[in-house]
Amino acid sequence: MRKGFTLLELLSVMAIMGIISTIAIMGYFAVMRGVGARSAAEHLSQVVLLARQSAIMQGKKTYVIFDQDETNSWYSVCRYEGVVTGSFNQWMFDDFADWSDPENQKRFMGATIFNLSSIPFRYGMVMDASDNKLMALEYVTSNNFFSVGDVYGWELYPPVSLPRGMQFTKNLNVVIPPIIFKPDGSAQNFVEIEIYEKIKLSGFPSCTIQVEPTTGFVTMDLAPGT
Repeated sequence: MRKGFTLLELLSVMAIMGIISTIAIMGYFAVMRGVGARSAAEHLSQVVLLARQSAIMQGKKTYVIFDQDETNSWYSVCRYEGVVTGSFNQWMFDDFADWSDPENQKRFMGATIFNLSSIPFRYGMVMDASDNKLMALEYVTSNNFFSVGDVYGWELYPPVSLPRGMQFTKNLNVVIPPIIFKPDGSAQNFVEIEIYEKIKLSGFPSCTIQVEPTTGFVTMDLAPGT
């Protein structure tokens, strides 16, 4: 009677098990990437809807701003506040704003402020507040980034990053247009935001978010299998 297995049989079984394991692992990571893409798209859609609701409730334009670099892709919500009426060194002024209240000054300290007239948008942190003026330094250059006539606004919520391995647009150097909601809830223009997996930049986006201008209606389109 034959006992045990030959070396060839053992090697064959091990090879089959290796193939099955590889297929299972690849399937697992594919599923997890799909879950990540869906989660990112759903969260972005909710943030866009929240920005629209904020525009209606506050009666001010509200922006969903996108940015990215080699390591990260993120988005944040900013509300229009006013127009810069004066600028001197690192100070910017708005004669129509009420920053003289000490409690207001405390609230502004450390807040993220956007220059909404620059393309792409520049943003920084408020370092000091005095009377009706603010000292704000840009995050990237640590310099003043406002001029007379620039439109500015405040960040409403902390920025949100896409899951690791995902980015907006195929080319990181492309300027991503903001989504701008008017006080009546309509969008200022049609915007389409695409999210790609970095390992599949040559193909179609994993998901697409579209905002219609007239209604401000938001639609989300997921790639098959996502």
